[in-house]
Amino acid sequence: FFLEQRCRPLVSYLYQLGFRDAEFAKLIDARVEVLSLTVATAKSRVLYLSSLGIQPQDLVKIIAKHPRVLEYRTERTMKPRVEYLREIHVEEQDLAKVITRAPVLLELSVNKTLRPRAQYLAQEIGIPDDAIGKLVTKHPAVLTYNSDTMVAPRVRFFLDLGVSKEGLAKMVTRHPQLLHYSIDSMKPRLDYLQAIGMSEEEIITTVSRLGTLFSLSIESSLRPKFEYLTAELGGDVQTVAKFPAYFSLSLDKRIRPRHQFLLSRKGLAGSKMPMKYLSLTDKDFVGLVDSTLKEYEEFKNEMIVRDFAVKFSTCTFPSKV
Repeated sequence: FFLEQRCRPLVSYLYQLGFRDAEFAKLIDARVEVLSLTVATAKSRVLYLSSLGIQPQDLVKIIAKHPRVLEYRTERTMKPRVEYLREIHVEEQDLAKVITRAPVLLELSVNKTLRPRAQYLAQEIGIPDDAIGKLVTKHPAVLTYNSDTMVAPRVRFFLDLGVSKEGLAKMVTRHPQLLHYSIDSMKPRLDYLQAIGMSEEEIITTVSRLGTLFSLSIESSLRPKFEYLTAELGGDVQTVAKFPAYFSLSLDKRIRPRHQFLLSRKGLAGSKMPMKYLSLTDKDFVGLVDSTLKEYEEFKNEMIVRDFAVKFSTCTFPSKV
């Protein structure tokens, strides 16, 4: 890439801002034309974004990933979009986070894109108007999803499955990414729940209470956890139907350590492990079993070492020269 003379002042300014080779490479790949802007123009955009609370390191990330932001006119483009975010109740202290995570919001038309998408969330899914801002703060990309081609088919998928509109609103509020997941990738998770013996009603209840289920791998997450539940914890399909959050817990960092710790403390071998032991915080958990955080942490560390030793017991290490 040959750097023209007229581009050098802006390159120098961006370098002072915190750009390095990696960021310049992203910018050039995304929109090299930006480098022809004047330093005064770039500074005015940076000044406005900084006034919203966006930190220097985040400004660098935004510009590198979405360099068009330096081309947006402050008064005609950026300010109206920011005002709309305020209108839908995005809190002032959250504006920086929202824009940092989805700078493309600063170029989407308020009347043709942002407002219709927010209205769709409220009218078709049932998100309360005063909760839209919290939803956008949690997952800003939700306003970048096309209502007709992306959101509507997923809404129909869940409603056809049997999820109520009220239930769907709660699901989306808790896990907005549901509106982005591929329908083809969600169906195998439903098939798996059916395969382990869940009824249609239990499946609906499970996905309504645990939207993150669709982000979990069957082979590396759902299946190993269910197998451990039935083989070691004395549970069955009814256990996860009543406590779907079990699937969201880490097998190696939460489920196994707590189970093994209980075995060492209370001797639960052969009995069913109450799910309450998994849902508590570490502090409440050790209090319930008359232990301490220090003792539990030491137990987990020893367990990690043992697991490592078993996993790599057949490895041959090179001899010292």
